[in-house]
Amino acid sequence: MLAVGMLMLPAPVQAADVIMPADLSRCVNIRAFADDPDPAGLNLRTGPSLDSPIIGALKLHVFARDAVGRDLLQAPGFAVLGSYRGWLLVSEIAYPDPPADPLPAGPGWVHGSRVSVRTLSAADAAPRLHAKAGGGDAGTPAVGLRFSVLGCSGGWLNVRERLSPGEARPPLAGWLAPGDACFEQAGLSRPVNPCTRR
Repeated sequence: MLAVGMLMLPAPVQAADVIMPADLSRCVNIRAFADDPDPAGLNLRTGPSLDSPIIGALKLHVFARDAVGRDLLQAPGFAVLGSYRGWLLVSEIAYPDPPADPLPAGPGWVHGSRVSVRTLSAADAAPRLHAKAGGGDAGTPAVGLRFSVLGCSGGWLNVRERLSPGEARPPLAGWLAPGDACFEQAGLSRPVNPCTRR
C-alpha cells in the first residue's frame, strides 16, 4: 500500500501517478457504479480533469442473456474514496460477475456525471434527499430513483437525479444519507436487483 496524503492507495499505481488535490473531500464507506453507455467505457484517469492521462476504461459487461436472447449488462462497481469538483477518486473496481478481461487496477479518477447510485425501491425503506450533508431537514422522499454522484462529505453523497429521456421536470438534487444509497446490481447469483428489497 502507498500512502498519498492521508489516503492509502493499493499498488501498482505509484503515488506520483495519481493527483491528490489538497482540498479533496473524503468519502467514507461509499460505493457506486459506472453508468456510461459508451461502448468504449468510462475513462479512469490519473487526475480530476479531462487533460489527465487515462489509466484504463470501465466498460459494460455482458454477463448473461435473457429468455429472448437480449444481452444482460453489468457495469463495474467501486469504492469512492474522495471527490473534487465533480470528479470521484475510486478504487476496488469489480463486477458482480467478473468477465475474463482484466479491469484497470486503480485507484483513479472518474467524472461523477457518469457514476450512479440508486435509492432503495421499497416504500418502507424511506430514502430521503436532504438540503445539506448531515441532514437537519425533513428531506424529500427519493424512493427507487437513480442519481449521478456529484461529490461526497464523509458518508453523505451529493447527488443529482438522472431523468429518463423526455422527462420535462427539473431533476431532484441534494444529499443522500449513509445507508440510503444502493449500488448493487442484479447478477447470476442475485437475479433480483437488491436495491428493490431490504
